[in-house]
Amino acid sequence: MLRLTLLLIIAATLATFFRLELVNRAGPWLLARELDVPVELGVARFDWNQSHIDRLILGSQRDIVVEDVTLTYDPLSARLQSVEIGRVALLARYDPGKGPGISLGDLDPLVERLRAMASAPGDPDAASAPLPDMLVKSFEIGLASPAGFINGSGQANVNAQAVIAQFTLREQQDYARVDISLAAPLTKDGKPPLGDVTLNMDAHSALWPLLGLAQPTAGNIKASAHLRMPEPGGAVDAPIALADWQAEAVNFTYPGLTAPLNGTLGGTAAYGADWLSLEKLAGDIKGGISAAFTAKVSGNLRASPLTGTQALAGDLDLKLNGGDFTFPGVNVTGLTLALPVSVSAERAGGATTVDIALTKPGTLGFQKLAVGDGSVTLPKATNLTFKGDGASTIHLAWRDAAPIAADFSLAIAKSSFTVEPKAAGERLLVAMPEAKLTGRYAADAPLAYTFDVKNAQVAVPARALTLGKVAVSLASDANGLRAKLSTGALAGLGAFTPVKGTAEATLVGDKASFKARFQGDDQPLDLSLTGKADLAKQSGAVDLKLAPLDFAIGGLQPYNLFPPLRDYLDDISGRVELEGPVRFDSGGFTSDLKLGLTQISGKVGPVQLTNVNSVINIDRPWPLSTKPDQVLAVELADIGLPLTNVLFRFKVSDGKTLDLKESRLEMTGGKVTLDPAILSFDAPAQNLMLRVEGISVAKLFDTLGIAGLSGEGDVSGAVPVTIFPGGIAIPNAKLAATAPGVLRYDRAQAPLALQSAGESVAMALEALADFHYEKLMLDLTRNLTGDVNLGLHISGRNPSFYDGYPVEFNLSVEGRLDQALKEGLAGYQVPDMIQQQLEKLSP
Repeated sequence: MLRLTLLLIIAATLATFFRLELVNRAGPWLLARELDVPVELGVARFDWNQSHIDRLILGSQRDIVVEDVTLTYDPLSARLQSVEIGRVALLARYDPGKGPGISLGDLDPLVERLRAMASAPGDPDAASAPLPDMLVKSFEIGLASPAGFINGSGQANVNAQAVIAQFTLREQQDYARVDISLAAPLTKDGKPPLGDVTLNMDAHSALWPLLGLAQPTAGNIKASAHLRMPEPGGAVDAPIALADWQAEAVNFTYPGLTAPLNGTLGGTAAYGADWLSLEKLAGDIKGGISAAFTAKVSGNLRASPLTGTQALAGDLDLKLNGGDFTFPGVNVTGLTLALPVSVSAERAGGATTVDIALTKPGTLGFQKLAVGDGSVTLPKATNLTFKGDGASTIHLAWRDAAPIAADFSLAIAKSSFTVEPKAAGERLLVAMPEAKLTGRYAADAPLAYTFDVKNAQVAVPARALTLGKVAVSLASDANGLRAKLSTGALAGLGAFTPVKGTAEATLVGDKASFKARFQGDDQPLDLSLTGKADLAKQSGAVDLKLAPLDFAIGGLQPYNLFPPLRDYLDDISGRVELEGPVRFDSGGFTSDLKLGLTQISGKVGPVQLTNVNSVINIDRPWPLSTKPDQVLAVELADIGLPLTNVLFRFKVSDGKTLDLKESRLEMTGGKVTLDPAILSFDAPAQNLMLRVEGISVAKLFDTLGIAGLSGEGDVSGAVPVTIFPGGIAIPNAKLAATAPGVLRYDRAQAPLALQSAGESVAMALEALADFHYEKLMLDLTRNLTGDVNLGLHISGRNPSFYDGYPVEFNLSVEGRLDQALKEGLAGYQVPDMIQQQLEKLSP
């Protein structure tokens, strides 16, 4: 500046002694030689203490134009006293393809020389020359860039006390505008410099790509800052500049955001030698991710260093509300977040990483969450608490022009929620003391995650099921979903005994495979399942195997597994087993289950059964249905009459009806057939009709337990039976002899009351001692207690009684059938067709 001043003073001196034309010719040459740039100079007037320059142009492209300059100076002290400039115009260029920074064309070497001079150390003890008063009435900048031509205008006033300047930089059509005002005292005891900056940038501005951002489609961004310098004399790392700032987005629509963004963000900023801090951050944001999304931000951030590998760190308090989000594999409705977090970020070589950690417990809430296109849904409003102190973290990473990727590890504190697996079609209530969710999100791959929980409680309200000590491990990635589950106690299977279980499942697309095992918590129950399913078709198959259950009197009983059976099954012995496939589709369930019954004995309701054997083919597990013509072999069935060598043929339909076909039975040496019947399990009583043929009279009387009465011959007839929950009744059975026969009554075995009765009774007993009947008819009734009343009508003669005089008798005899046929059963053999099926079921 001093050399330039001397040149101007010399020029003024020359003007005093030489002609002005000579000055205008020599001046450009001298300046061009000194500045090493093309110079155009037009001097209008030179006086001994004042000069006026019409124009000064530097650079071949008129890079700098200075017009209407008035200089006031003291030639004796060689001091420039004041400068008044009417107009300064600067032409600059910005082209990233030709290098960083702004170019002034021919003036670039001069600018570098001036920078070097400014940065060179000076003599700290040397007295500085007083600044001249300087006034720039108009300052203009034209910046040529790939985004178009940018104009700037302003004015400045400089004196020994302060620098006061105003400047405006704006894009064509005012799509972007920056206004700057500055007041900088120059005295040593003056106040620190102050300034204000305002920015208004429209979505249509061409500057967005120059900032490395995509072009918005609507709205604008406004920002303002009040700048100030700190008091001198601070620490080495003291800030160079301070600012209070505020930014606002108005209906700002940006690529990748689903809704316009509105909001404000502000705080204080401090700028140091190689650092920037943002403190007292506070902001309210609405929209962007979704129309309903709102967020509150508060906290502090610090970026250091600002060059090379850039780093950012700080604490933020984030509060989000009301957003609906869709990620690959996840849909969330009504998301809310409250997260006090620490943030650290780093950027180097075009790569950016951000690490976020919860400093205190945070919460996540949502109205509904669906995973895997609805394969798993959390359908009710849920709030989850995440552990702080660094236990919950998120790592974000991306490169320029590359999508973001996120790794997360979330420690979930005590929480409860409702989950609805699509395959199950039922809601589960889950309460867990804690859980861990880790995973990775990337735009080019499905969401990958693992979820681990232990000692959880799970309930299935629709089935009154509860699971205790549940451990779950879920893992999902590009290869599908894998799940492992174990439970300490599964209770509430109706009134079924509690069981513990383990299960594993894999889901790839719509294809699922699984295996599970359930064991009695305190009973010898062991049920295994393996299967596959197609969720898209809602179909699949499960192979089921129930390990043999061995019941024994005084040991395991059915009611130990299912307590309500205590009222229906008693003193059960024998083996039960079950195995086979179960298939399901949109039409329901089908199966090929085989239920094996081996040597089952005991009381089933009021019916006493001995040695039951069968393999029952179940073609639908729910509602229960069997294949037609199932066979049940029974050694003894007391259904009102003691029936032996029974073969029941039946079919169960819809879990409600039992279709009994004509069945084969035996009784006291005769044949018995059961009329076909359809029994309803919901009916208060079941009615059966037995057809008896050729029952031995002698064995019948023996069965009835009538002491002293025996005979020869057979009877046939019909026996109606009604089975009630509390017992069996025979309302009116009628039997008749098919041919003449003989009855004999041993008077010596008659009750004492008959032996000591009157003469008429004595005559009757004498006639029955060898009574040859021609007709014999029996009327039999049985009540629910098992007591039987036998009405006997006979007609015939005793050859030794009154020379065979014809006699008719009507007798009534009482007995109990519940104690009948307890002997003579040891030789019973299971039918071959049933024995072969049982051997296949349990080799």
